[in-house]
Amino acid sequence: MLRACRETPDEEPLNLHIYMDGSFFRQGVPEDRVPEDAEHVDAGWAFLVIAENHDGTESYLGYLSGPVVTDPGDPRYIGAVISDSTPAEASANVWAQLWCLQSGIRTTGAVLFHY
Repeated sequence: MLRACRETPDEEPLNLHIYMDGSFFRQGVPEDRVPEDAEHVDAGWAFLVIAENHDGTESYLGYLSGPVVTDPGDPRYIGAVISDSTPAEASANVWAQLWCLQSGIRTTGAVLFHY
């Protein structure tokens, strides 16, 4: 897909497409057991941004990813109290929306969030 993308987007693309995902992996814990402490769980999130240009082409704008942070003292903490798939999905959504608000990119159409 990225090969089909133009390197530079229109100054104001028609639409922005933001693809989000969150997931987790339980290390050394059988699938039928829920881990009792966060040390055995690795959860993370990511989002990718594609600009849809007026000429029908698409431009890859970038991505961002990170761990689900459950420590209120961490500057990346956004409220997750456990580290699993649900907070991972929510974290992807929150970080994508924060990026959208701070990016300064304007569209003539819409910002479309994809799960």
